[in-house]
Amino acid sequence: YIYVDATITPVITLTQQLTLISGDSINHVDCDFYGINGTPTIDAGALAIETFPARTNHFHLHNFIVKGGTIGVTFDSSLHYHPGVRGLIQDCVFLGQTQYGIEVRVPNFPPGETEQMDFVRPTLVGLPVGIHLLDSGLSGIMDVTGTGLELNGCTTGMLIDVNGGGSTCTAYFDRSDIYGADNAVKVNRGSGSNSAFDLRFVYGDIFANHSAVDVQGGSTGPMSVWLHHLNVRGGPDTTDYALRTY
Repeated sequence: YIYVDATITPVITLTQQLTLISGDSINHVDCDFYGINGTPTIDAGALAIETFPARTNHFHLHNFIVKGGTIGVTFDSSLHYHPGVRGLIQDCVFLGQTQYGIEVRVPNFPPGETEQMDFVRPTLVGLPVGIHLLDSGLSGIMDVTGTGLELNGCTTGMLIDVNGGGSTCTAYFDRSDIYGADNAVKVNRGSGSNSAFDLRFVYGDIFANHSAVDVQGGSTGPMSVWLHHLNVRGGPDTTDYALRTY
């Protein structure tokens, strides 16, 4: 456990990328980061780095402002995996990244890998892409849940790339809002992907300048989209949609 606790809330400026966060390759070691007594800032500035390069599903991040860098958090369990453990990002703010605020991915090695991540009240502001979910795995599982997400002014709020073979992926979000995005939620299906994907949003607002929910299906993999009790609004142009599936 790492606690950042100071009388004056600190700003910690990175000068290089952190060592890959993996814990112990044999034993199960929690990698928990807590901001205490205010919300500390971790600032990667203009460095082309992943601010938190997590490679274990024991990664938990609580109450930080994550600024700059290329990606705020990259999460997979390629270096350490423990069944039944879920990653967690809670009460954090992401801003200033040049690519993604958060990326969760099922890599193509090792095959059959399971990635489980919970988002609790994160805020992502003014990014090219707020959250990127990437399935490029082989017979793996992606299981992502989120509650209380706020994505404000990101060019793409949430980008989901389904490129894997034989994977089963679910992404469930409730009481979450996306405002001011050109495209709020975009799902791409890679050529030849036969992964199953299930996307659900329950309660909240999805407001986009152009397309709110844009979903590409696949010829060999099932795809389902559930929208419940939402306010969904696309842009005014003839090529804009509140919901498009194809």
